[in-house]
Amino acid sequence: MKRTAKMFCSLLLSASLVLGFIPGVSAQENDKTIGESGTVLFSTPDAAPPEIISYSIDKTQAEAGGTITVQAEGKDDASGIDCIYLFFKCEETGKIYEVCCPNGRTYDLEITWYEPSGICYLEEVWVLGFSSSQKYYSKNHLFPPENAKPLPQELSFTISNPDNTPPEIISYSIDKTQVEAGGTINV
Repeated sequence: MKRTAKMFCSLLLSASLVLGFIPGVSAQENDKTIGESGTVLFSTPDAAPPEIISYSIDKTQAEAGGTITVQAEGKDDASGIDCIYLFFKCEETGKIYEVCCPNGRTYDLEITWYEPSGICYLEEVWVLGFSSSQKYYSKNHLFPPENAKPLPQELSFTISNPDNTPPEIISYSIDKTQVEAGGTINV
């Protein structure tokens, strides 16, 4: 019984080291990564952070309730790009639109019906690699870290909402001020 438990613990420890489940020890630090088939592959650590190559939007004007198509592309020599985050901040409301754009692909950013007319500026770009490497670009350091690089290019879009005034109640009335249990009041 003790021998079986000892063998099981040894096997579990070995698997944990290879798969990187033990805090402070990872498969990449051991110069190994796990492939899709579960086989151990040898690789070099991802030493250089990912970089942004380009980002764009399909239009600079949008109606409230409409969409803007965002495209972003980055590069990472070793592990590849997981996602590129773009953060647009609306000047009038302070609302932040967050986009997670897959590398080299597009994402449709939906503008809420309630967003008032105004301009939204690109504030931050985060490029995240698969190996947890990252690089940040910022206009005004909306979010940490403070070591972010300046944005390579400014980007903004204008929202137009001709009818963003909230509805208002003009009048209401009720037909009774008192009613017995089971009775009805008409509004």
